[in-house]
Amino acid sequence: MQIAPLPSDEQERLATLKRYDILDTEPEPAFEAMVQLASHICKTPIAVISLIDEHRQWFKAVVGLDVRETPRDVAFCAHTVFHGTTMIVRDALEDERFVDNPLVIAAPHMRFYAGVPLVASNGQLLGTLCVIDRVPRDLAPDQLNAIETLAANVMAYLELRLSHKQSQQYLDELHRTQAQLQARQDLLIKLSLYVPGMIYQYRLFPDGRSCFPYASIGINDIYEVTPEQVVDDASPVYAILHPDDYDAIVASIQESARTMQTWHLEYRVNLPKKGVRWLLGQAGPESLADGSILWHGFITDITERKHAEAALAESRNLLQVIIDSAPVRIFWKDRESRYLGCNPAFARDAGVAEPSDLIGKDDTELGWREQAALYRADDRRVMDTGIAKKSYDEPQTTPDGNQIWLRTSKVPLFDPAGEAIGVLGIYEDITEYKQAEQQLRIAATAFESQEGIIVTDADGIVLRINQAAVRITGYSSAEIVGKTPHLLRSGRHDAAFYKAMWDSIHRTGTWESEIWNRHKNGEIYPEHITITAVKDAEGNVTHYVATFNDITLNKKAEDEIRNLAFYDPLTQLPNRRLLLDRLRQALAASTRSCKKGALLFIDLDNFKTLNDTLGHDIGDLLLQQVADRLIACVREDDTVARLGGDEFVVMLEDLSEQDIEAAALTETVCKKILEVLDQPYRLAMHDYRNTASIGATLFKAHELTIEELLRQADIAMYQAKKAGRNMLQFFDPQMQENITARVALEGELRRALEYGQFRLHYQIQVGSGNRPLGAEALIRWVHPERGLLSPAVFIPLAEETGIILSLGLWVLETACVQLKQWECSPLTSDLQLAINVSALQFHQHDFVEQVRHALHRSGVKPGRLKLELTESLVLKDIDDTVRKMEALRRLGVRFAMDDFGTGHSSLSSLKRLPLDQLKIDQSFVRDIVVDVDDAIIVQTIIAMANNLGMDVIAEGVETEAQRDFLAQHGCPVFQGYLFGKPIPADEFESLLQQFVRAENA
Repeated sequence: MQIAPLPSDEQERLATLKRYDILDTEPEPAFEAMVQLASHICKTPIAVISLIDEHRQWFKAVVGLDVRETPRDVAFCAHTVFHGTTMIVRDALEDERFVDNPLVIAAPHMRFYAGVPLVASNGQLLGTLCVIDRVPRDLAPDQLNAIETLAANVMAYLELRLSHKQSQQYLDELHRTQAQLQARQDLLIKLSLYVPGMIYQYRLFPDGRSCFPYASIGINDIYEVTPEQVVDDASPVYAILHPDDYDAIVASIQESARTMQTWHLEYRVNLPKKGVRWLLGQAGPESLADGSILWHGFITDITERKHAEAALAESRNLLQVIIDSAPVRIFWKDRESRYLGCNPAFARDAGVAEPSDLIGKDDTELGWREQAALYRADDRRVMDTGIAKKSYDEPQTTPDGNQIWLRTSKVPLFDPAGEAIGVLGIYEDITEYKQAEQQLRIAATAFESQEGIIVTDADGIVLRINQAAVRITGYSSAEIVGKTPHLLRSGRHDAAFYKAMWDSIHRTGTWESEIWNRHKNGEIYPEHITITAVKDAEGNVTHYVATFNDITLNKKAEDEIRNLAFYDPLTQLPNRRLLLDRLRQALAASTRSCKKGALLFIDLDNFKTLNDTLGHDIGDLLLQQVADRLIACVREDDTVARLGGDEFVVMLEDLSEQDIEAAALTETVCKKILEVLDQPYRLAMHDYRNTASIGATLFKAHELTIEELLRQADIAMYQAKKAGRNMLQFFDPQMQENITARVALEGELRRALEYGQFRLHYQIQVGSGNRPLGAEALIRWVHPERGLLSPAVFIPLAEETGIILSLGLWVLETACVQLKQWECSPLTSDLQLAINVSALQFHQHDFVEQVRHALHRSGVKPGRLKLELTESLVLKDIDDTVRKMEALRRLGVRFAMDDFGTGHSSLSSLKRLPLDQLKIDQSFVRDIVVDVDDAIIVQTIIAMANNLGMDVIAEGVETEAQRDFLAQHGCPVFQGYLFGKPIPADEFESLLQQFVRAENA
């Protein structure tokens, strides 16, 4: 049994869990309803909301178990929390992590598990929502989507509980403070330092001037100004009012002045440091002798309350969507069995247009009035006993008079005091299922035949087998009914085989092939089998029927014929005939995939001497052992063949589209073969060592004939023998040189990072009037022999080898240190610095933490760091991208989309991304003044950015004409050689001084 390791941030995760104050609390109807819904949707007997603390997993809500917690060491959910993604265990007895887990081998005898992480707002994983079954199985996509949605709703409800608690504490404190202010005016000044928000006086003069004669120190938090800044002039406050609320604020002040009624308003401000915040202001007006109005009041920050309200609304909307979208009928009634609500599917069954039309009615008023007394008795029994009634069949009369069958579950609804106040019901129409049962009974007379027949339900559970199936498999009906056909699996077919099988069944409704299965006595035998999906009138699968025959005798005859025709009798390797056939297939596959393969011609060195000295029997033993070693050196899909004598051929497929990379992979395999064949052999009573010479050639599609490929590999092999034996030679010598150069460059690149040979150069970014706004940091390699190298020389190799991860982290940390140094100079203190982030670097699981640590260690302001992402990066996994970008945005980091317009991002994807800036690619800017298409593209990008509220910057600006065109069409920021090339930090600061002097001239 594997125990899930602790997450790296376990203490922070446990602190987050403790903050939610949920452990060891009493059951709550909302959570209970969610696990009931999860159990029903996924059709599992067990569903749990599990929370993982230091020593255990504790169940907040549970269906199907009579325990509230288990040790953490045996918890499947602990693995889900550690990995941080949805985990599905289709059969625990086939998973080495859980095969001997106490929860699997003893009660509750878990076989299937699907767990969705419960992710807190700070990214910490608190536990899971999981469904469990005692048989192996899988989830349909809509079931998986449903429990993932329910998990999000569970987390939203937890967030809501926490926000409600904090908001209530805040409101209670606010009410107490207001009461004290009303009762004890004389303590205002003394208490102002401790009251949340600010206490103030605001004065509006007849000529329109305004000021704050008094403001408590809380104005620093509310408006990020000091009392002294507004004592004579209120304009600093007006400057930060949110533009969407500005007119409403001014109008409300004027209305209060006109009516002399209390001013009361919720509004937004856009603070320089905190960004957008919600404020609540309240003040009483007083008319002064000079005609001015003086307000006395207070202002508090209600941002958290607003967020809590939004979260509550979103949670309610999500729950409503789940109810409305669920593929079952859902309804809920009061204690008198009057309907309180339902989903649209139930409303349609009841014959009403909208769910609201059903509220207040009972079953005697609906089309199924004949069953009303039965339904009411069921409702009463569930409410009086407090025990759910699950999955029972009952009749119903439809509004048009037809009778159908329903499979219904009902659970009681409780008020906070634990009193039953109603019932929640869920049902599905099983009429066709009932009819199918009748049809199966009719078909029973035709069931027994000479072919084996197994019938399962839609979930793969065996319902019935005939006597021929008993004879073929060795299992009696009692031994297999109720189980799945998995117990017949031989183990010879992988998951891809079964996936292809089920893909065919789902797509065409049938699958026919030969398959290996296991007899009850353990023998593996071949079958010819046909599997057919049985569907109802609506196209839904209700059963699967498999018919099969044992073809052992046929297979033995076929195998004997095939071995004689295609395999070498000494080594059992493919012979020349089979090799040529597989080579033809490989060439065809290469045409489709565009990936290269390789042909290796292997000849044993000095084999004739062995035959002449020790005899051909010993030589045959060597050939057999060489064959075994060659097979162990290659992949299962590669081919090892013997052409005759001591000549072997290895065919490698699906290597790479690139020549260099394909050759490098080929060289790796050849080195392994040479090393393995050079190991000692035991040949009867003799110890023997032998080497081999290898000739290699690459192939792609049908560029060369099969004969030409074999001849090239043969020639290369003889070149290897000429060069001294026990070595590899490629047919193309230039390929060898390229491989050597690539390996050397990779080694130099790794040492360059270790020896500190990289530098950052900075290219200026300017706004209108050539005002410097920031820079882009671009990496350069100061090679000790080749001088300054462009990123184009080494970045692609860094990406391929993974060195980009260390290189990208170095760029991030170096840029943050540079930004911190710039803060010390007025010349550079306001500049932003952009760095490029690779896809491999961004999609690391801990990338957000890397940025957070770099910012923390350098002490730089996060808002001055900008990360440039490419379109291909953000579209690779857009959900993961949005999640990470939002986490970094909360830190203050800004984002730009680099090379915009060159990729394939859709507007819908673009709207989801929290971008601050679009960067127009230089390929569009280069010919912008002469190419109409480029001009239109650039104008469209600028308009799109403006409409989405994003900034826009153009790179590659090299001429005045390009800059003028961009500025004329609304692009305010530029980067390119017209303003400066990428240069070191000290030269960059000198360049900034030139811009300042030019601006002041």
